[in-house]
Amino acid sequence: MTDISTSDNTSVKLANITGATLTLSSSVSPALNSKYWEQSNTSVNSSKIPDATSVLAFSRDTGITTHDTWLFTTTCTVDGVEITLQESVKGKIWPVGSSM
Repeated sequence: MTDISTSDNTSVKLANITGATLTLSSSVSPALNSKYWEQSNTSVNSSKIPDATSVLAFSRDTGITTHDTWLFTTTCTVDGVEITLQESVKGKIWPVGSSM
């Protein structure tokens, strides 16, 4: 991915207060070059104080092309129930970048 520390990138964070470590899996559809997105963490430890952990990061200014829409999906299981988190991003011409 390009430099994920810049403000042009979006970081999806998850706070876990379940008492158990969550194992995560992330994907994007349609396929997006890995230099424009990454799964930041594959697990999130439980915390008494709901500290948020970055689980997914993507560039909203590069790689997201005009008029295309990407769906980022992160899944985990809590007490036997699969949880799905999704972010939809659509590229646009102006202003430069994308919309969520």
